[in-house]
Amino acid sequence: METRAHHLLIGAFTLALIAGSFVFVLWLAGTSSRDATTRYQIYFYGAVDGLTRSSEVRYNGVPVGNVVDITLDRQSPNRVQVVISVDAQTPIRQDSVAQLQPQGITGVSFVQISSGSGSSPLLEAGPDGGMAEIVSKPSTLEQVITGAPELIRRANEVLDRINTVISDENVRSVSTTLASVAKVSETVASKSDEFARIIENADAATRDLAQATQRASRLIRSIEDALDLISRKIDGEFSTLLRDASATTRDFGRLAQGASALIADNRDGLKTFTVSGLDQFARFINEARQLVSTMERVASRLENDPARFFFGNDRPEFQAR
Repeated sequence: METRAHHLLIGAFTLALIAGSFVFVLWLAGTSSRDATTRYQIYFYGAVDGLTRSSEVRYNGVPVGNVVDITLDRQSPNRVQVVISVDAQTPIRQDSVAQLQPQGITGVSFVQISSGSGSSPLLEAGPDGGMAEIVSKPSTLEQVITGAPELIRRANEVLDRINTVISDENVRSVSTTLASVAKVSETVASKSDEFARIIENADAATRDLAQATQRASRLIRSIEDALDLISRKIDGEFSTLLRDASATTRDFGRLAQGASALIADNRDGLKTFTVSGLDQFARFINEARQLVSTMERVASRLENDPARFFFGNDRPEFQAR
């Protein structure tokens, strides 16, 4: 019975050992998968101050690996090749950019990698199996140092312009202007009562203008009404005038028709009158003129000397010697 119990204990121990070994293998495999890394190369132009092997690599500020190698590029000495090892699960894309960033004031630098755009594909190794290259850009400090000469040049230009602006002549001009402004201010202050009266007068003039505008509006409306009334009256009288003119025209038409009929009926008599009657009428006029002339002479003689006209010339005439 004891032998059987020992066998059971040995079997149970063996099974536990096998299960533990299996669990250990699974744990070891998980750890290995979590520790899987991928290497990338980065070429920086210029100095990489503060960067050393084992320097930290961050992806959007999150630590994901470290620097494993720093060497000069033999093909281009002004470039520095930096090899980094990052977590294989880090989504480095083709438009991701690497940049050196200082870590505080210690002088130590780390590699900062941007995430890039979500539509960009992941960065993969080349066809020959070599390390993929992450594009780099100058660090903020390097950009400042590079742009320092241009910044200094522009600062000098600004200083030169400031010196031109604040020259002695301009300072005197500004002082004169300020003095003139002060005098004007004093004058305005001393004339405040007059300005107040001017403002009051302007206010009163504005009110008068508003009232005049209202009166003008009423006058314009009255004129419009009068013109409308006159227009209606003229239209009525003009219609009456047109009717009268039409009646007069009809009367003249009838008169013209009557005259035409009269001329047609007396055409022969008029023709005889124009041929011989006019000549006789002319002789009659001539003889009438002679008769009138004779009667004028008789009347003149009768008026000057009635006795001689009736009794003749009995007195002897004067004889000149």
